[in-house]
Amino acid sequence: RGLPEISQYELMFKNIKEMIYSDEWPRSVDPKSICVSEDMAFERAQSILDLVVAESLNGKSFLDYGCGEGHIVMRSLEQQPKISLGYDINKSKIKFDNENFTSEFDVVAKHAPFDIILLQDVLDHLEFENAVDVLAKIKSILSKEGRVYIRCHPWCSRHGSHLYTQLNKAFVHLVCDESELSRMNGYVNDYTIKLYNPIETYKKWFEKSGFKISSEVVITKNIEKYFESNGQIKQRLIKHWDGDEIQMRNNMQIEFVEYVLDPILNQEII
Repeated sequence: RGLPEISQYELMFKNIKEMIYSDEWPRSVDPKSICVSEDMAFERAQSILDLVVAESLNGKSFLDYGCGEGHIVMRSLEQQPKISLGYDINKSKIKFDNENFTSEFDVVAKHAPFDIILLQDVLDHLEFENAVDVLAKIKSILSKEGRVYIRCHPWCSRHGSHLYTQLNKAFVHLVCDESELSRMNGYVNDYTIKLYNPIETYKKWFEKSGFKISSEVVITKNIEKYFESNGQIKQRLIKHWDGDEIQMRNNMQIEFVEYVLDPILNQEII
């Protein structure tokens, strides 16, 4: 009747939106695991100390680099460390206003060297700094016998952009681009470096910044058949890996990668 026909793209996008909002689309995370209270935040902090750091902080100097709200530092004080310091470039994130927190790296450097440094879900979300530069700074404030504990959260994981706090649907940030997510309901990804072969990249970062890997633990979860049986969805996913289905599957099943790093002494930063 004189109206323009809807484009093929708009028809496809409409179809994808309907699938995303359907009950058949798998969730990113169990809703029970999403922190919605202070008690849950402290419980999560304790789990990170127990499972990621997994060594006593008693009498040691501890730094939580990229501490976010600060629950890990507050929980760590129960272990009576020599010092426990939380650093985050974004001061507004920190919930606790005391001497255990700072947004200035010069303050961190004054308390160096540190025996234990934690980077929990930090490297993948560096927006204003280069990962190698950050790791080089970490090495500069680490004691000779110190260790760095890192938990990486790659973009290609089912919840890699933290979108689950707005839309709890697995891999939706890989299926839809930023403009499509915005069109759907104003959804916005947390800033995340788009790594589609993350483990290879992490290793390069560590090598260039003068660290050796003491431990690597890859935490995985099988991809639901939904994403491999649906042609439209699979087509959008597999393009990130140039059509390589094995690479797609291997990288999408990564949820987290945990590292323990030791400094390579007397080595120049590449």
